Amino acid sequence: MQERKKPTSPVTISQYNGNGEYIVGTEIELTSEVWNQLLKGFGSYHLEMIIKNKPTYIIQFTSDPGLEKLKLQMKLNPQIRYVEANAKLEKKTKTD
Repeated sequence: MQERKKPTSPVTISQYNGNGEYIVGTEIELTSEVWNQLLKGFGSYHLEMIIKNKPTYIIQFTSDPGLEKLKLQMKLNPQIRYVEANAKLEKKTKTD
């Protein structure tokens, strides 16, 4: 029986480094007035749309509010599909 070869591509893992950056998916494009109302009380932020056909945004906060607090606030608007931390994919290093 022939021995199976291990995959050659590195495995990636996601890690959130607590940088105050989140990805939010919405049902429709939201106006700046709606975003201002949703994010009222979270301090200053930068908002950028990254996908137009299924609206998806990156929000970068000056002061990280935390994922759970942000999710609770976003649930107030039925147009929000999801909120998640913007994780960074990294190569998993092999330790021998």
